[in-house]
Amino acid sequence: MAPMRYTITELIGELALDREKKILFVEGGRDLSFWRKFTPPSTRPNSSIYPICMIDVPAISGGERGRLIELVKILNQNGLEDRVSIFIDGDNNKILELTLPDNAITTDYRDLETYCFNAECINELIQTGLANNNVSFNDLSNKLISFSYPIGLLRIESEESGIDLPFQRTFQKNKRKNYILNNGENIELNEHKLLVNLIQNSSTLAMTNYEEIKEKLDKKKEDLEQIDIRLIIHGKDWFFILAELLSIPHESVEALLFISLNYEELHDLPNLKSTECFLCTPPPELAH
Repeated sequence: MAPMRYTITELIGELALDREKKILFVEGGRDLSFWRKFTPPSTRPNSSIYPICMIDVPAISGGERGRLIELVKILNQNGLEDRVSIFIDGDNNKILELTLPDNAITTDYRDLETYCFNAECINELIQTGLANNNVSFNDLSNKLISFSYPIGLLRIESEESGIDLPFQRTFQKNKRKNYILNNGENIELNEHKLLVNLIQNSSTLAMTNYEEIKEKLDKKKEDLEQIDIRLIIHGKDWFFILAELLSIPHESVEALLFISLNYEELHDLPNLKSTECFLCTPPPELAH
């Protein structure tokens, strides 16, 4: 049996009845777990955190993230902008300077997973989780970036140009393995092969588009050279190559990294801080 969902009307009614309540909506179970760890319920007695799967919002483009943006727009139209907020992956918003509602807060980096892209977290996974003292973040970081960074640039170009490259279909069933170039010293992405396959798997592109996309991609590399790589790399891409490098099951990487993450070190990041402030500050009715 599918879990019961609130309708938007029911949600608005609940907030009208309980004027002391604030709600943060998130994309899924991992986000919910993250926020319960980062801001425990005891620190936010007047706020709750709901995954979007609890709310009956029509499916639109953008998956759960798109549904969250649609939800907050509807709630804002009902005068609830001080009582509700959403926390979503930044995706390419900062790079492409896309506009969101004021109470839509994005991750400080590209996605939630990239909070784990640091030496302390990955070394904790390796040295404590895997009991391996023969390798460290410094040994792996260039390989993680060499593989995942070009894919991140492709994802940006795909969204900016509106060509909708089919990454999910191309990468399903661990097919990222097909694009690993291993020269013994380093691991890189076979960019040519990946772009060819993305075009072949697209329902709207043909190989005649290859040179144009490649030219735009080369320009994108130059334009974004000074941008923090954590705004570009996609969690699923570098999680995949990390699992390959450490010879651990791909399905275990996410859990191991979030267990290894030092949450206390994240509290000064501006977007996490804004979200924590929303959760821990009483609603306007109680603040005076």
